[in-house]
Amino acid sequence: MLWTVLGFADDDEDLLKVRIRNNNLVGPAGFISMEDGCVGGFVQRTAKVDPSAETIMPMGGRGIEPSEGSRVTEAAVRGFWKGWRECMGL
Repeated sequence: MLWTVLGFADDDEDLLKVRIRNNNLVGPAGFISMEDGCVGGFVQRTAKVDPSAETIMPMGGRGIEPSEGSRVTEAAVRGFWKGWRECMGL
């Protein structure tokens, strides 16, 4: 994978620091791993099959309980947003 990070010649020092900090999220040592980028590519290629369609691809239903035997779930993300909705009164 090749990561290209763009900025502008007139970016001030603070903006340059923000760009560098955000860039640290990607790549083999960042939070967004190569595998995550690969999965995004799979989704993009599949979505191009019918560009007029809308699709929701949940993993494992609607619950927030962790699944047995696999750590590949959306349980933590769903739990976060469930808590956020409760805090917001939604």
